[in-house]
Amino acid sequence: MAQTMFSDEQWEQTSPHLPAKAANGGRPYVGDQSTTVEGILWIARTGAPWRDLPEGFCKWNTVYGRFRRWSAKGVLRRVLESLMGEMDLDVAMINGT
Repeated sequence: MAQTMFSDEQWEQTSPHLPAKAANGGRPYVGDQSTTVEGILWIARTGAPWRDLPEGFCKWNTVYGRFRRWSAKGVLRRVLESLMGEMDLDVAMINGT
């Protein structure tokens, strides 16, 4: 399993903002959604291509698909806003390019 960035306390804050199933009324999400969020954050932190996502996370195309849908629907914004009060500036992601 890949290293996690969130504590259990932070997941308790985050989980109410994550959808239980696809917005189009599709099947419920399979597995732990925390690995999807961790995968999205891993890509954001490293700048690696989606296909290079380590095996400890969900499949790369699953993580990418949820990233796209959740970005468009504002889910990721709500997740990050819920954590803003607990932001540790030592691990803040800053893109200097």
